Parts: sequence; C-alpha cells; structure tokens
Amino acid sequence: MVLYFVSILFLNFFTNSDLIAEVDSSHKQVRAIMFQYPDSALVMADNSLKMAVSADYTWGIANSYYFKGYILEEIQNKAVAGLLMYLKAAHVLENKLDERSVNTYTSLMLNAGSVLHVNGKNEEAIDLYEKALKKAKLYNLEDQVLKLTFNKAFAFRDKGDLSLAIEAIEKSIELSDKLKNEKIYNDSWNLLGMILMDDNSIKKAESCFLKIINNTDARPTIKSNASNNLGDLYFSQGQYEYAIAAYTQADLNNAIPEVKFDNYLGLTNVYRKMGELSEAIKYGQGAILMYDSVVPEDQYMQIFNVMSEMHLEKGEQQLAYSYSSRYFDETQKFFQSQKELIKIKSEFQVDLLLAGFYTEMEFEAFEEKYSQTIIFSITILFAVVLLVHFAYKRRMSYSRKKIREVLNDYR
Repeated sequence: MVLYFVSILFLNFFTNSDLIAEVDSSHKQVRAIMFQYPDSALVMADNSLKMAVSADYTWGIANSYYFKGYILEEIQNKAVAGLLMYLKAAHVLENKLDERSVNTYTSLMLNAGSVLHVNGKNEEAIDLYEKALKKAKLYNLEDQVLKLTFNKAFAFRDKGDLSLAIEAIEKSIELSDKLKNEKIYNDSWNLLGMILMDDNSIKKAESCFLKIINNTDARPTIKSNASNNLGDLYFSQGQYEYAIAAYTQADLNNAIPEVKFDNYLGLTNVYRKMGELSEAIKYGQGAILMYDSVVPEDQYMQIFNVMSEMHLEKGEQQLAYSYSSRYFDETQKFFQSQKELIKIKSEFQVDLLLAGFYTEMEFEAFEEKYSQTIIFSITILFAVVLLVHFAYKRRMSYSRKKIREVLNDYR
C-alpha cells in the first residue's frame, strides 16, 4: 500500500513537471508570434492557462493572463478586455513575495492603471498605482517605483489634483535623474510643464518646455511633444504667431501618432482663431488622417466637432453634417467603452468575491480535516501511552515477583 502511494506521488510529480515545462514552452511561442498572428497567440495563451491550472502552476497562470491582456490591449486595441486579464494576473500574484512575482505584479498594475487612466478613470488608476508602489518600495524596485510615480503624477494631473501632481512629478524628476533614466527624466519635465500650465504658472511652464527643446540629448519625440505643448501655451495666451512657430518646430518625421495628431490639432485651432478657415481645415484633415492611429479619447474626438463647425461657417452644410455624424458615432463608442469598464469592474469584483469564498471554503475544509487529524492523532497517542503504561506495569510486576523469588532463595 505504501509503495502504491509513493508511486502515485512520483508519477504526479513528473506529470506536473511536464505540464509546467509545456506551459513555459508555450509562452515562448506566444511571445514569438503574437505581433504577427495575435489571434493564434491568444488561443495558445488560453491553452497555456488551462495547462497551468491543471498543474497548479501559479506563475504559469499569471503569465498566461498577462500575455492575453497584452495581446488584447496593445495589439488588438481591446483595452477593456485587456484590463480584465491584467487584473486577473495581478490577483494571482498578489500574495506571492518573491522578487520575480512582485516585479511582474507591479508591471501588471501599471498596465491596468494606464488603461483606466486613458479611459478617464483616474481615481481608480491612482488606487492601483499606489497599491503597486507599496510593494515596489518594500522590495526596493526603483525602476518600477519611477514608472509608477510618473504615471501617478499624470493621473493626478488629469484628475485635477495639481498640488499632488506636482509633488509626484518632482519625485519622478529626482529619481529619474538618480537612475540616469533620460527618457522619463525628459518626460517628467514635459509633464511638469503641462501641470504648471494648468496651474496658470505660465513662465515656469514655458521654461520646462524650453529645457527639453534646447536639450540636444533629448529624443526627437519628446522634443516634438514639448514643442506642441509650448504651442498650446502660447495659443492659450493669445500669442498666435508664437504658437504657429512652436508647432512648426515639431519634427513630425520622428513623432508618434499622438504627437502628430496634437500638432495638427493645435495648428487647426490657431488658424481657425485667426480666421483662416481654409488653412485650419487643411490641418484638421491631417489630424483626421491620424485619428485611427491614436487611442480614442475625448480630446481627440473633438476634431470631428471642430471640422463640422468650420464647414458650417463656410456654408458647406453637407460636409458639416458628415463630420457631425462622425462625431456622434465616435462619442457613442467612447461612452460604450465606459459602460464596458463599469461592467468589467463589476465582473472582477464578482471574481474576487468568488475567489474569497472558495478560499474560505478551502480553509474551512482544511481546518476541519486538520481538526480531525489532531483528534485522531491524540487518540492514537493516548492509546499508545496506555499500552506502554500497561506494558510497563506488567513488566514491573513481573520484575518484583522475580526479586521476591530471589530474596526467598537467600532466606
């Protein structure tokens, strides 16, 4: 019987080892094909998840969710579905205390927070960032602390908590300088300029943007972004010629889609304000060409409304109606994504509730089993003690009898 149980354990050990190796191998394949064949990669990640669950392979479960989230959010632009996968992966790793798990957990919370932030859920994003920051600081993961602090500052700014945003971004500047992270260092100065501009600290904001523009080591994208922000600053002050010069200074050949869009939108607004509608419409069309390449946010959707109004000013009713209809459609899509976010949040809360419930049930079952084991062990121990006691008494009685017999012989 003992040999049977040992053989079963031995067999299960190697079966789980094979499954774990298969999960890890599958993840490598997912990574290799996910950009070219995202649908196939999703299927593989889902199969990896099933195998990881069968093997009770915690890291494999979390990593499978992570891959699914990344493919859905980053590659297929299904941010809400990706968010749920990130949250599930983070939940699996929440109580794991090894450095790899903590590092991955904080990355997952960073990704999930970014999805929430982009979709206007700044308070929820900040909650995730702060939760991850506690763990990152506890394990002295400074790179993760830096990324989380920068993103938290951005979310505070968009939420309207400018004093907290300034406090966080100053920490980001200090830490990025210490870690020699040039990218986040320049991004932080750019964000500080945006926050100061919101706070009506115009001169201070201007100096932040010029610091980046005049930095020969700054990468082209952030310099272009800073030029756009400087253009926005001058536009807000009614300095239209300065605004055009700043926007024109942006190097769009090396800029990401969002930076190009912001540049075209800025020029559209300036020329419209100056009454040059034909020029404004030309740049507005440039922004619309970039629209499908940017994340759908409220500020980006406004281009359709602006274009509608400009064509209406020119008496071009049909074009005005066309852009107005597109604006309505994009707005509806945006609000639908907000509903999906609320739904995902509710579903995840149910998942957590069920996870907590099943954990509690498992603990109660373990507790009951443990109690039964204790009672059984005590019973066995008591029986053994009684047997030893009786055996001892019998032996002592026999010994005393023998001693009496020996003593009687010597009388």
